[in-house]
Amino acid sequence: MPGCNRFIRFFDGFELLPVDPSEPAAANVLSIGDTVICASAHRRTRARIEAQGLVTLTVPAGELAKAEGGVTCCSIILSIT
Repeated sequence: MPGCNRFIRFFDGFELLPVDPSEPAAANVLSIGDTVICASAHRRTRARIEAQGLVTLTVPAGELAKAEGGVTCCSIILSIT
């Protein structure tokens, strides 16, 4: 996509993990500590995440998906020091 290359530099140093092509919404995950929270419907992408040695926790998110939402849509991320 035109213009996307300027954003790719923000991901330097990260390893990108593609979602399974049959689960285009599966990238909507939430990482908390050492655990990746993902929708239970995205089994194939979850297997890809676990194959990288990451721990996953699945949650039912079918109702959120009906509204084009995901696990990050129901999250408030705070940094408490």
